[in-house]
Amino acid sequence: MRLLRCAGICSFATALVGGALLTASCGNPSGEGNGCQGTGASVVVTAQDNLTFNPSKITISSGQSVCWQNLGTAAHTVTAVSASPLDSSWTPDSVNAQLNPASLYLKSFGKTNTNYIYKCSIHIGMTGEIDVR
Repeated sequence: MRLLRCAGICSFATALVGGALLTASCGNPSGEGNGCQGTGASVVVTAQDNLTFNPSKITISSGQSVCWQNLGTAAHTVTAVSASPLDSSWTPDSVNAQLNPASLYLKSFGKTNTNYIYKCSIHIGMTGEIDVR
């Protein structure tokens, strides 16, 4: 486990679990830490006050990471909808990150040919999908 500092605002821990990098929420996307741009993530997904993830569907390669950042004023979550049969790290119990305003969440995906569905557990109908190819 390693400890990272996000723009001097807070700390978060990262851990490698089942081939996936898991992290806790942290940061200030519009501040000096550059939000998701400062993480080296392959794809950035934003959550905003219009109650959508943008983009809502993405395709990435195995080993790439996704960074979610909240650019709005309402709190959201990144919550796995159901367990992935190919990736035991993607369950509603293991992926349920609080995404408060100005925070971010980073996750790497290592299982090829896997589809990951997620939602905001606060706002019904706010969903997203990640296809790993």
